[in-house]
Amino acid sequence: MKSYDFVLSSRAFHFFDKLKKPERNYLLRRFEALASDPQQEADGFLGTDPRQLSFKYFGAFRVVYWVDHGECEVRITDIVPI
Repeated sequence: MKSYDFVLSSRAFHFFDKLKKPERNYLLRRFEALASDPQQEADGFLGTDPRQLSFKYFGAFRVVYWVDHGECEVRITDIVPI
């Protein structure tokens, strides 16, 4: 499998940037793990085809994303505290 990168939307980045360092480090590790295996099962889905968004729970956060196989990227669109 090709190597994938993760990309944050401006909304996700602004939320991420305001977190404390331990939370940022935790999420960075989760983002890297998601990019290393973009086929892993999501915890749930938002929206409908053709652009269905997936989400995973990581600690106190719900991370919303979709996988762009053409660009080999996991596009993180939102990070929501739960």
